[in-house]
Amino acid sequence: MINIDSGIRAAVLQGDGERIRSLLLSVEQVSLINSIRSRKCGPLITTAELASDKNISVQNAGAKLKRLYLSGYLQRHCVIQESGGTEYVYQAAL
Repeated sequence: MINIDSGIRAAVLQGDGERIRSLLLSVEQVSLINSIRSRKCGPLITTAELASDKNISVQNAGAKLKRLYLSGYLQRHCVIQESGGTEYVYQAAL
């Protein structure tokens, strides 16, 4: 935590508003992270599962998960399917 806190402080002191804004979450994003953490079937979720859970398109679900991953709030693991394709599985990072 100390490294994260000092990184945030450094961004504030340097006036790096873009970096700070990239770390801010909407109420919907916080709710999404909390719902991933509290899943009864485990802390991992795929794009298709999120789409089904939230009744949204797979593309929309993928975009939401990717943004949270790129911001550091989710971890992403690549899983090779039997068909040879790849699928990302996400879990809360904190």
